Amino acid sequence: MHFLKIIFFFILCLAPLSVICAQNIENLTIITLRPQIPAAKYTSRYIETSRGQEEKLISLSELFGMKKHVISYQLYMPKNYSSLRHYPLVVLLHDSDRTGKSVTERWQSLADEVGLILAGPNAINGYWLDAENMVTYADLIEKMVNDISNSVNVDTDRVYLFGHSNGGMFATLLPYYKPDLFTAVAVHGASVPSNFSEKVSQMENKIPIIFQVGTDDMSFPIHNVKQSAVMFAVNGHPTQLNIYNGHNHWYYTLAPQINSDALMFMLRYKK
Repeated sequence: MHFLKIIFFFILCLAPLSVICAQNIENLTIITLRPQIPAAKYTSRYIETSRGQEEKLISLSELFGMKKHVISYQLYMPKNYSSLRHYPLVVLLHDSDRTGKSVTERWQSLADEVGLILAGPNAINGYWLDAENMVTYADLIEKMVNDISNSVNVDTDRVYLFGHSNGGMFATLLPYYKPDLFTAVAVHGASVPSNFSEKVSQMENKIPIIFQVGTDDMSFPIHNVKQSAVMFAVNGHPTQLNIYNGHNHWYYTLAPQINSDALMFMLRYKK
């Protein structure tokens, strides 16, 4: 019954989309959408909340236990969670100077509706693209996924990754560091970091990815995001680019639509 609900949700999300030919680039689909909330009505502030979330720790030791790395993460279990079934896990990477509380809270209503387990790790100093910590972050996130999968009922064939802005940039790189960890990736307001573009061609697995960007995003101009989408597509990744007319970089007001579209794409894929 719950599986049918996911299928219904998937079909419902497909209805308003308008597909445009992606200039005959193999593996790339470009879609334009009208934001459900116009940018003029976006709220100017978003205050983080951990309502319904549980904060947990992940730690890794190296150099014979002499050095220990620790970060925390926000765990959210869907309402009516049942030990009789397994749930997709969505790992959520926050923007710079935010924490996992923000993006996790913005996904909670969708998690309750569809049935998702959410995990939002917290970057050290609020920043993911730290050259000294990126490999460690990847290892910690992998351990987080394994710890959660060992403690609650995760559908390990449906482990998804979503990132916004700085978190989205890191999300484009995680399939390089952890090629077998995620089933599909979604990023909003982000592109591949220019100094890491060669890693896309070096990725072992061709993990599906969706890029989501507004036509008025000044932080990540649409041209740059499209270049990243093309980069993944020509390297064999099933790729989708969602363009939101009139939308800017502000994620938090339009999050219900952005998250639904991201999930619609990711649910197509299972290991």
